[in-house]
Amino acid sequence: MVDTEIRLVIRQDLSAVVTLSSLVMQEFGLPMMPDTVTADVENFLNDSAKRRTGFWVAVHSGVIVGSVAVVPKSGEICELKRF
Repeated sequence: MVDTEIRLVIRQDLSAVVTLSSLVMQEFGLPMMPDTVTADVENFLNDSAKRRTGFWVAVHSGVIVGSVAVVPKSGEICELKRF
């Protein structure tokens, strides 16, 4: 049995999401942007209903192993972020 779930991000996930995102950025030689990741999570937590955003984490055996955010860009177009 696989002990993995996908759920909405919560405030207590912030540190783990920032760390995971920074590691991924570093792996691909991209600049780490912890302030931007923090802002994405905070924006979702503060006004997700108004902005039609979504932010989920994948949790395996109690550890966050992935994340994805959906953020509106304009009209019917959304951007996927924070893989």
